Amino acid sequence: MITFDAMNTLFKVRYPIGKSYCNVAQQILHIDFSQDQQALVTKNFLKMYKYYDLKYPNFGYNEMSSQMFWHNIVCDSFANSGVVFSDGDIKTITDSLFDKFKQANSYFVFPDVFTTLTKLKNKGLHLG
Repeated sequence: MITFDAMNTLFKVRYPIGKSYCNVAQQILHIDFSQDQQALVTKNFLKMYKYYDLKYPNFGYNEMSSQMFWHNIVCDSFANSGVVFSDGDIKTITDSLFDKFKQANSYFVFPDVFTTLTKLKNKGLHLG
């Protein structure tokens, strides 16, 4: 059986995380974020993801829901960038982001993925 670490191997997020996070917050709260702020949110996202992934592996499995896992990352990514929202606003933002990243259009599939997976399957290999 062949398995892949899908993120950044088979597909990637379509836009930088900080841009996506700030765009959703902007749509909900009608506030503007500079490109520097978006970049800082991206930088802090990477730190927070590593932190939560080490502390709560497998997206918080057995510790919290995956939605709470991502809520904590989003909240801390903004807070560590100097952007603090009310509890109600951050919940609305994280819920919207959780729904957004369930959608296929939030991702870019690398061009050779379908061809490669088809060739592997046609050779009788099991894909997981």
